[in-house]
Amino acid sequence: MAGHMASTVVYDCIVVGGGIIGSGAAYQMAKEGHKTLLLEQFSLPHARGSSSGPSRIIRNAYAEDHHSAMVQEVQKTWEDIERETNTTLRRQTGMLVLNQRRNAESFVSTRQTLVKRQLPFEDLTTQQLTARYPLMSYEGHYDCLMDTEAGFLIANKCLQLLQELFKKYGGMLHDGEKVTRIEPGRIVTVHTSKGQYKTGALVLAAGPWASELLKPLGVHLPLKVWKVNVCYFKEKVHSSYVNYPIMVDEVGEGFVYCFPSQDYPGYMKFGYHLLWDEVDPDSRDKWTDKRQVDIDHLKSYVRKHYPGLESEPSIIEKCMYTCTPGEDIIIDTHPVHHNIAIGCGFSGKGFKMGPLIGKILGDLAMGKPPKYDIKPIRMNRFMDQKAKL
Repeated sequence: MAGHMASTVVYDCIVVGGGIIGSGAAYQMAKEGHKTLLLEQFSLPHARGSSSGPSRIIRNAYAEDHHSAMVQEVQKTWEDIERETNTTLRRQTGMLVLNQRRNAESFVSTRQTLVKRQLPFEDLTTQQLTARYPLMSYEGHYDCLMDTEAGFLIANKCLQLLQELFKKYGGMLHDGEKVTRIEPGRIVTVHTSKGQYKTGALVLAAGPWASELLKPLGVHLPLKVWKVNVCYFKEKVHSSYVNYPIMVDEVGEGFVYCFPSQDYPGYMKFGYHLLWDEVDPDSRDKWTDKRQVDIDHLKSYVRKHYPGLESEPSIIEKCMYTCTPGEDIIIDTHPVHHNIAIGCGFSGKGFKMGPLIGKILGDLAMGKPPKYDIKPIRMNRFMDQKAKL
């Protein structure tokens, strides 16, 4: 958009960050009739943040009860958006949750939350698993369940639709406009590379750039940005894995996940959630001589468990996670300026919750109580001492 000088308009809400969380917040605020501005530092669409790519998991299976409490409304929210736009955004595949460590705490907790919330799932033995999916090779004992309602979101389409709906409801979207400074107060002033804007409520959803905006506001959080390599392995027989489920297997210090061959027909998508390569988000693709630990693990995993795939990845794409020490999200307001809501540290699991978390953040910034208990995900769990304000 063209540059903007200082404006006399006072927005009801300004959202910083055009990823899935920020776009979800902007969409919800505009839909409720609030005069809303969405600011994104890069020109849209782009692949610089954490919300790009063809697919993201949507699931019921969570070890954390506070996430499980939200899943039914998350599903309903995406259903409503599909209905409103006459668009398909989800594909139900089911999701296998595996763990070779008998009665591992994470697996037991996941199963318990499904039971508690009366969400459908199926227990499987290793033998039942491999009989049902003969192109998966697992031996010995595995704890295994199938989250029968899980699947994936068509991520790029989801993000684009939220932004289009935001504009349809009267929202203003300024991309290619970086926030340079924030002046808190009853009326917040947001300075950008092209001008300045005023608002009564501010939502900060800046993804990997969260710390850059929060530190000048006196909020120091233990956020780290990790580079993630997403690998696509070619099927030896085309479409042989197209009707397979999503799979998540806790391995070593992280977990391997995979998607059926949908993003690129004939290629299965794998990732290793392993926090090993911290990066500066502005230099994510800078050349490095570090060994690609996650890629090495994925190649080994595919050779062992997926005999119908080539053992070398044909396509490698990069993404970023912004993680907290416990890999749980942060949703809160500024400790002093409560009209500034903060959403960050989504640790690779925030996409499917974008519209719902966006609604929570918008409500917080507008002074409304959240619909869900957010005590477990407030940022004060990291604050041993008061923020430097």
